[in-house]
Amino acid sequence: MALCPDVPDGGQDYPDKVLHEMHRNIRVWLQDGSDDLELPEYGSWPLNNIRLANALKPAKYDFHFSFGKGGHGPGQMESQLPQVLTWLWREYDPAKTDQIFEMEPSESAKPLFRVAIFNRSAE
Repeated sequence: MALCPDVPDGGQDYPDKVLHEMHRNIRVWLQDGSDDLELPEYGSWPLNNIRLANALKPAKYDFHFSFGKGGHGPGQMESQLPQVLTWLWREYDPAKTDQIFEMEPSESAKPLFRVAIFNRSAE
């Protein structure tokens, strides 16, 4: 069941899908920022993307998570596009008819992502 009934299979549902559905042979590049959208109907986009990264990791997906301070828009992605394409297409060989995507050992050794609250004053 979708978490947001008006939007079946929306992005807010992907962490649960990754955790509960069969593994797919894909590479995933996630990019988000701490100033992304906070919407009543979908929740926090930054926190949902952190949830998705933390679902991809134990499921051993080949993924990269780029998280910064920006908001929702093309600016961050455009600035990273060369790096994104290089990462996604690494080891590409047109002669291959099949390839298994596996998590990089450097990512496997890292802990799950955690959140620090920085925009609230201690009162």
